[in-house]
Amino acid sequence: MPQYYKTIPSNLKTWALSQPLFFTASAPLKGSHINISPKGLPTSSLAIPTESTLLYLDSTGSGCETISHLYENGRVTIMFCSFDQSPRILRFFCRGRVVEHGTAEYNLLLPSLGIGEKSNGKGIPTARAIIYCDVFKVQTSCGYGVPLFLEGTTSSGLGEILWKLDGKGFAADW
Repeated sequence: MPQYYKTIPSNLKTWALSQPLFFTASAPLKGSHINISPKGLPTSSLAIPTESTLLYLDSTGSGCETISHLYENGRVTIMFCSFDQSPRILRFFCRGRVVEHGTAEYNLLLPSLGIGEKSNGKGIPTARAIIYCDVFKVQTSCGYGVPLFLEGTTSSGLGEILWKLDGKGFAADW
C-alpha cells in the first residue's frame, strides 16, 4: 500500500542517499513520450539538503531532455528503488529548475552536493547544470515487484572517461 508524505522524512532521506542508482522522469507538455533517465554516481552528484529540496548534478553522457522539459514546464519525478532483500520504491514529485554551470548560484550550491573522493570538491567534471528540485509530495510503495540483484560492482566507464578527459583539459568540450 502506498504511503504519502508532504516532506521527506529523515529515514527516507538516509535510505535514498544510500542507493547506488536513481531515476529521473520528465515529459514535454505536448507529445507522447516520457523521458526516464538512470543516474549513477550518487555520492558525487546527489544531495537532499532540506526536507523539501533535492539537488543533483546533470552531466554529459546522456541526452538533455530533462533540462529541456524543466525549462518548458518544471515537472520532474525522482525515483529510487531497492534491488536487495528490503524492497521499496520511493518517489519524489517535484517542481524543478535548472541552475546552469558557471553561474553564481551553481557555484554556491555545488559544495552542498555529494562530492566523491575523486572530485576534489568540484562534483563531476562534465556537469552541465544542477537540477534544483522542490519536493511537494513523497510516495513510498512496497517494491515487491522489483527484481533482486546480487551486489556487484558499478560500471567505471563514464567515471574513468570523465576523469581522464578532465585531466587532459577536454572535459569542458563535452
